[in-house]
Amino acid sequence: MADEIDLRRAKFPVGSVVRIKPAAVLESLRGNGTLRFPPVENQVAHGGESYAVRRITFSVRGDVLYELENAPGMWHEQLLEKLIKYSPLPPHIRESLNTIEPSRDGQMLYFPCRAVLKSGEACDTVYIAPEEIYIK
Repeated sequence: MADEIDLRRAKFPVGSVVRIKPAAVLESLRGNGTLRFPPVENQVAHGGESYAVRRITFSVRGDVLYELENAPGMWHEQLLEKLIKYSPLPPHIRESLNTIEPSRDGQMLYFPCRAVLKSGEACDTVYIAPEEIYIK
């Protein structure tokens, strides 16, 4: 059947965690006419936040729409992005970071260090930064 819903077209599977694009992006899409169901004001307030995908559906035109845990309304796929999570630092690196005085820029912390790659090449201009603050 040609009209059958194909969930494989959805970029984000049910249960995956996605990040809503920044509020400025949502605001710009509110009145530009590109989305059939543009974000409404209470959705814009959730810009930049991350939620799990609860349900996937499709509009009459075939747009992929997502219902998110604890975020109001339905969300066009274009309003969402993959949530990038980095693996935790190995204990020996975490211990070494505790000995470094970080540079500060507002809430942002930068830990300057020297990194030695698997190839043996050394990079002297490396900064390690906390993921949550950096992505925010």
